[in-house]
Amino acid sequence: MNIIKNKIVQTFSFVLLLILSAVIQAGEFQSIQSIRAAAKQHVLSHSQLMPYQTLEVSSINIDNRLKLAQCSHALQAFSPAHQRRGQQTTVGISCQLPKSWKIYIPVKVTLKTPVIVASHTLNPGEVITQDDLRSEIQSVNHLSYGYYDQAHKLINKRVKSQINAGSVLTPAMLQAAIVIKRGQTITMTAKLRGLNIQAQGKALTDGVEGESIRIKNLSSGNIIEGTVQSNGTVVIHI
Repeated sequence: MNIIKNKIVQTFSFVLLLILSAVIQAGEFQSIQSIRAAAKQHVLSHSQLMPYQTLEVSSINIDNRLKLAQCSHALQAFSPAHQRRGQQTTVGISCQLPKSWKIYIPVKVTLKTPVIVASHTLNPGEVITQDDLRSEIQSVNHLSYGYYDQAHKLINKRVKSQINAGSVLTPAMLQAAIVIKRGQTITMTAKLRGLNIQAQGKALTDGVEGESIRIKNLSSGNIIEGTVQSNGTVVIHI
């Protein structure tokens, strides 16, 4: 009977020793969770966001078999030199004591921000108005061709090609805003021998800044060409 009891005690002691050994050994290594947390906090704290933007940090890939010495102080996180900001980034995590180590972790970053989309189908040549637009919060990681986050930046721009309802508007889809409309009476200016000469004219076409348009001089009736200015005037080159 005593022999059986002794075997039971020995077996229990052996199992307990294995458990304690595993716990002690586990405490000697830095937890993967703490490394992920340090990397995520570094990305979030070093991101300059507008109040209406959010940043999601995910896919912090670390091999769960990684065995790094338990750090005796807070982990140090840093951004590697010459790193480009974008959807994929890298964060460095290091420890000095009691044993020095350093690793680099790939991190996926998702920026979500309001973007301007078409509220209905827009056809080529249409001039954008407020009713054509609405705002949606989306990830912009895939919008490599650019996007607009404020509707007023698109007002009076012209549509180049058909834009489907719900599509994110990009600069390539639009032409510059119309500064002068066809039939509008505008001021023409010209320089002649150091003098600025002004006259009234009628625009024969729509015009955007920097574009050359045809104008009818209201005094002479002559058709001339000039370059549209941002203030709605036209400069005639003599």
